[in-house]
Amino acid sequence: MARVFKMLIVIIGLLCLLGLVQGFLIEPGNVVVRHATVTGTSLAGVLKGERVVVVSDLHLSGGDLSGNELLAILADLSPDYLLLLGDYVRWGGDYQPALAFLSKLAVVHGAYGILGDYDHHDSRQSCLFCHEPGRGTATVRHPVHFLMNRAVFVHGENGVFRVVGLDGVPGAEVQIAEDDVPTLVLGHDPLLFDEFSGDEGVLMLAGDTHGGQVPLPSFVWRLLGYEKNARYNSGWFKKGSNQLFITRGVGTSHVPFRLFCPPEVVVLHFE
Repeated sequence: MARVFKMLIVIIGLLCLLGLVQGFLIEPGNVVVRHATVTGTSLAGVLKGERVVVVSDLHLSGGDLSGNELLAILADLSPDYLLLLGDYVRWGGDYQPALAFLSKLAVVHGAYGILGDYDHHDSRQSCLFCHEPGRGTATVRHPVHFLMNRAVFVHGENGVFRVVGLDGVPGAEVQIAEDDVPTLVLGHDPLLFDEFSGDEGVLMLAGDTHGGQVPLPSFVWRLLGYEKNARYNSGWFKKGSNQLFITRGVGTSHVPFRLFCPPEVVVLHFE
């Protein structure tokens, strides 16, 4: 019995060691390409056949290789539309690696983005995402159109659709024009989805949760005080005619650890 107990201790120890190696050294750097099909939305009429790629939560720093690796993935995917959902920097970190990354992006029809809470930690530097240094003119450093609580009409090959960028926090009033224009909403915090009535017929894309970085039951996230992970960890959610998709994102925050929750770039297919 003592020998069996010792063997169990050794096996458990090895499994823990393998988990640590996987979580700290392997999984965070292995970005997967996830394909998701969008159905039941009027966006299919204008985006069917287009390659729509979603990226969120990069949390880049000067020492990361993930920026170059991600650029290689995006170059291979060759997106028609690229949608960026915020948190390009680390908290308290340098903005230049993120700005350099954005400057190297290439898309066919257009790139649209919003900022995350980490991007706002330095209000002066966060302006560099949208404006030239020391000026009020729009930046020419990168091709991304940042939408700060505003909407743009995109004239695609198959028609017109609206992209709305939310740069707010849950509790802010969210209004979508009542018309027949198919609408795509970018919102970093998935709890913003609660601000819609459910009758707008929009597709919202969000990040922020990282998928938890480790899969845990909802009640555990709630006990830890992470309500957004408890309710909207990752994947698809629906409310009336509205749909929400949450990506696990690319980077990590707090602890550079992912286990059974790989970083991802998402390709949306509209049907």
